Amino acid sequence: MLAPATALLCLCDAHQLENAVLNLCINARDAMPRGGRLRIEVSEVKIAAQQATAVLPEGDYAQIRVTDTGLGMPGSVLQRAFDPFFTTKPRGAGTGLGLSMVQGFARQSAGEAQIDSVVGQGTTVSLLLPVYQGVLPAVVPGTGVAANDAGSSSQGAVLVVDDEAGIRDHVGEALQDIGYLVTEAATATEALRLLPELATLRLLITDIGLPGGIGGDELASLAMQKCPGLKVLFISGFSENSVPTAAFEEGRVHWLPKPFAMSELKTAIDQLVGEA
Repeated sequence: MLAPATALLCLCDAHQLENAVLNLCINARDAMPRGGRLRIEVSEVKIAAQQATAVLPEGDYAQIRVTDTGLGMPGSVLQRAFDPFFTTKPRGAGTGLGLSMVQGFARQSAGEAQIDSVVGQGTTVSLLLPVYQGVLPAVVPGTGVAANDAGSSSQGAVLVVDDEAGIRDHVGEALQDIGYLVTEAATATEALRLLPELATLRLLITDIGLPGGIGGDELASLAMQKCPGLKVLFISGFSENSVPTAAFEEGRVHWLPKPFAMSELKTAIDQLVGEA
């Protein structure tokens, strides 16, 4: 790993930055099935006026580059590399959300993700994040919470249930952006165990096909019995007919087929809950 002598300060979510770099390293590892070299470089770059775009305005940026010497990508794959749910990995080996999450994180941090690849030579993914020039927000003593965030309100709790960690994280981040407190579970059994702890639970978001013997439809039925005002959003590749129509007629259930964009998710939540 190569890093500059002077630390570069960026205003972003540290956990999301860690996840983004980890995703890129995992992708690089998978692209080198026979071994190779993984290189991480951190440097400062300047975007001049003639190089500026609507996404990357003129200014100073921290550039994090993850390079592998692996298989590389053909042009047809490279064009779709950042598309949500697009993957060339075997079924069960990936969600297709890794690079999409990396790009989403970069853009919500006022930056950009870029990718270059040559078949047979390898791939480089670059994260460009603006160098922060302002004053750091004050932290409330003993809480670790920035003072300007201490008064932020929540729209209530949401339980996200999916056996794919990438999907849970991606959906969870979108919900946090619009003010919800998010709890995640990988199975229906785990979700049912968590229900008594979620006093302000307003929404259950669940896949239909879940491991462990209890499907998302049965989970939703049990959860709505325990929480009479609960709304349910199914995110699934299964047919909508998998769920009893009565639940839809009562306005307590909405269906969002996979794959979906985060804008579609937020619209579905808005329609179901009435305030996103």
